[in-house]
Amino acid sequence: MWYLHKFLTTLLLCSLLTVCAKADVSYSKMANDTEISYGNAVAAWTSDEWLQTFESDFERGMVQDSDIIASPGDILLAVTTDFATDSYENSDFIAQEENVSIDANTGVVKLSDEPISLSVTLQPPDAATYVNSLSSTSNYGSSSSIYVSSSDKETQRSLIAFNLSDLPSNVHITSAVLSLYASSSFSTDEPIGVHRITSEWSSDTVTWSTVEGNFEDNETDMKTLVWNGEPQWENWDVTSDVLNFVSGVYPNYGWLIKGEEESGEEDTSWEFCGSMCSTPNFAPMLVIYYDSENQATTGTLTSTDLLKGKQLLNIKQFNYEASVIPSDAALSVQFSVDGENWFDANGVEDEWTPCLEGSQTIDLSSLNLSDSSFYYKMHFDTSNGQSPQLDEVSVAYTHYTSNGAYYSPVFDTFYNGSRTDAIFWDISLPEGTNVVMEMKSSNELFLKDDNILTWTTIDTLTGCSSSLPAGRYKQWRVILVTSNMSQTPIVREVRVYYH
Repeated sequence: MWYLHKFLTTLLLCSLLTVCAKADVSYSKMANDTEISYGNAVAAWTSDEWLQTFESDFERGMVQDSDIIASPGDILLAVTTDFATDSYENSDFIAQEENVSIDANTGVVKLSDEPISLSVTLQPPDAATYVNSLSSTSNYGSSSSIYVSSSDKETQRSLIAFNLSDLPSNVHITSAVLSLYASSSFSTDEPIGVHRITSEWSSDTVTWSTVEGNFEDNETDMKTLVWNGEPQWENWDVTSDVLNFVSGVYPNYGWLIKGEEESGEEDTSWEFCGSMCSTPNFAPMLVIYYDSENQATTGTLTSTDLLKGKQLLNIKQFNYEASVIPSDAALSVQFSVDGENWFDANGVEDEWTPCLEGSQTIDLSSLNLSDSSFYYKMHFDTSNGQSPQLDEVSVAYTHYTSNGAYYSPVFDTFYNGSRTDAIFWDISLPEGTNVVMEMKSSNELFLKDDNILTWTTIDTLTGCSSSLPAGRYKQWRVILVTSNMSQTPIVREVRVYYH
C-alpha cells in the first residue's frame, strides 16, 4: 500500500506541475516546498530538492561555449569576438576615393601620384550687360537682367566677361562651361550662340553701335534653348576660348550671346539673371576644370558598411596596419554608424583620431557602438611629397556563439536507485533562441565531463516526466542555441526533485 500511495502522489504532483507551468505563475523557492503549493506544504509530498540558482552553484559545473554571469547567477551563451577585415585586394568595402590610389598588386593605399582634378567657379562675371538695336546708343549697364531677343522691331544681345587672372598657374585646363540662369521666356525653342568678342568694352559705356560687328562670326558654342515654364540653368562649352585666353592667343574680351536666327519672323525673348541679380547665386558663372601639375597633398578613403549583414552586441576596436608614415606626413581616421555623421574615437563629432606607424589598435569603447553597421574614413596628408601608406584595416565586434552547453556538477542523492520525480528550469527565450534540457543518472560515481553515460532529453518545458533516469548520482545538462547572434537564451534557475 505504501508503494501505491507513493505512486499516486507522484502522479498527482506531475499532473499539477504541468497545469501550474502552463499557468505561468510565480512559485515559492523555499527548500522542500513544492512547485504547486503556493507556499502551503503538501503533506504527501516527500521528494527532496536539488536547487541550483546562484552563481556559486553553477560555477561548480562545466561550461562549453557558454558563460555564467554574476550573482544571482544566469547561464547564457558565451560572447566571442570576430573581425571584419579589408586588405584592399578589391574595392568591395570602398565607397569613395579622393586623391588616393590603391596598388592592385600590394593593396597599399596612398596619395595618388596622378595630377589632381580640380575646378574653379568664377561668379559673378567681371562685366555683364546687354545692348538693344532699337536704342543703338543706349547703355544698360545698371540692369539686373540681361536679354537675348528678336522681333521685327528690335534685337537684344548680351555681353559677359570674366577675369581669368586669378586662375592658378601651371594648370592643364580640361574644360570650361559658361552658365546663365534663364528666369523667363516666351519662346518655344531658340538656338542661341556664344561668340568671342574681339574688341574691348565696358558695362558702363557699351552700346549696340560700339559693339556691333566686334565679335567672331562663328559661334564658340550654340545651344537650342527650350522653355519648360520654370527657371533653369543653361550651359555652353567655351573650353577653346578659355584655353586661347589663358595662353594669350586671343585677348580676353569675353563673349556675346545672341540668337542664331535674328530674322524677326518669329518673336523670341529670353531673360537671364545678370551680375547684379537680386539672388547672387543665380548670376552668370564660368566653371573651369583643370588638372594640377602637382600630386595630391591631401586625400581621403571612405569605406562602405564593414558590418553589413552582421549580428552583433557591440563594436570593440579598430585595427589598422600603416607600414609607412613619413615625417611631415600624417594619417588620421574617423568613424560612423550611418556614413553621414562622423566622430573621432572619443566621440567628438567631425574630429579625427591620429594614426601611428605600424600595426595599431584604436579602442572604440567610448563610442558605445552597438548598431550593426560601421564606416570609417581615412585622411592622408603630406607636405613633402611622401605619402602615408595604409595596408589593412579591420573592426573587432562581439556576438554570442551560435550554440553552447552547461554541465551541472554531479550530485549525490545518497540513495542507490534514486528516482527523479521532476526537473524544472526558469528561462528567457528571445526570438530565435532555444534551450534543450538533458539528464543522466547512475549508481556509480562519474565525472562531470563523463562521455560514456547516455543523456536523456527532457522534451517538455514543464520537466515533469515519467522516464527521467534513476540512480544515486545525477547530472543535468542544458544546451543553448541561437540563430540570432545578438540574442541569447538565459537559464536562471534549475530545480530537480528526487526520492
